[in-house]
Amino acid sequence: MDVAPGLSARERATPLDEASEGGNDRRFLIEEIVGFAVVIVCFGVVLAALHPNLLVLNTTASGGDMGAHVWWPAFLRDHWFNHFRLAGWAPDWYGGFPVGQFYFPLPALLIDALAIVMPYNIAFKLVTVSGPLMLPAGAYCFA
Repeated sequence: MDVAPGLSARERATPLDEASEGGNDRRFLIEEIVGFAVVIVCFGVVLAALHPNLLVLNTTASGGDMGAHVWWPAFLRDHWFNHFRLAGWAPDWYGGFPVGQFYFPLPALLIDALAIVMPYNIAFKLVTVSGPLMLPAGAYCFA
């Protein structure tokens, strides 16, 4: 049986219901602020671990197979961009190989785009660390 016939749900709402709605909005705002703060702190921790003072030095990145990855964006810039190509055959080692077939081309393109305004080595290092730096934000968005 309806307690107040003829009234809409909004008109039947009690002051307690309205207060709890405002409380939910405030709680969600606090959760958003705390979540954003956690992402910023995680970003700072990752950035500190990457030694930002070394990222802006004009030195060649090394370690693992980094030397092979330094080569590809420069090869794109020097040999393929003038033919509007992103992949093909590179004659540099042995009988050649299909460079660019197994890697996503966006990082190489970003490196070459940044290398227009800064040294190539710095552009390479900044694009390389962009993945780990954006991981906390990506994890927050997907969670």
